[in-house]
Amino acid sequence: MSRIKLVFKIIVVVCILVLVIFVIFKRQNESCTGIKIAIEYSGNKKIVDEKEVLSLLEENKIKIIGIKMKELQLNEVQQLLSNHPYVKKCKLSRSSSQLVINLQLRQLLMQLFPQKGNTYFMDWDGNKLPFSSKVTEKLIIANGHIPEYNSDTNQIHKQPQLIQDLHTIAKIMVEDTLCQSLYSQLYVNENKEIEMIHKEGKINVLVGNSSNIDEKVFKIKEFNLSVLPTTGEDRYKMIDVRFQNRIIAKK
Repeated sequence: MSRIKLVFKIIVVVCILVLVIFVIFKRQNESCTGIKIAIEYSGNKKIVDEKEVLSLLEENKIKIIGIKMKELQLNEVQQLLSNHPYVKKCKLSRSSSQLVINLQLRQLLMQLFPQKGNTYFMDWDGNKLPFSSKVTEKLIIANGHIPEYNSDTNQIHKQPQLIQDLHTIAKIMVEDTLCQSLYSQLYVNENKEIEMIHKEGKINVLVGNSSNIDEKVFKIKEFNLSVLPTTGEDRYKMIDVRFQNRIIAKK
């Protein structure tokens, strides 16, 4: 009886293996009938859309539809889309007889206007991205005496310190509710120090750099929530939070 059970189990396993092999073989020899494109983006309007993805494939003469699944140039598709400056991640998969392309786009943080060169965007990770007219959301603006971005690398910690400081402060301006409601621009003055510019042209903030940034943000909040209600907004033009344990209000 035990031998019969063993033989039965072997037959079942063999049948399953044959079925799996048959399915794999059939899928590999099926022709691709379509492309599904899913794009993840946190902004208002997709910087890279389905139409652009299809155009990139066509321009690079990568044919998908009508090609056997096993003959698809998946490595070329992966490399092409991953090299797009606005694409953070690219994942390819198959669904039945269709190729599925999943793209995650970069999260934009600010637009920089350096003294030399063209304007460009920077994403949340500190990558430099070329200007695109497709970007419609409001970003932090940075201008003034901004040094050149080190184009040899996209790693933010290898950029000039001033650019690192702008990146750090811009993230704080987006994440902090009060800062987000009051400030929308960073200006690098002639002394290479960073100022936060008020949205309505009221009291600006001389931050200097990103060192001790948490303490500086705390002082900005204290001034706006505790001091301004008693002094009024017309008394000062700027507050200086560069120094530890004090706020200097300038008329």
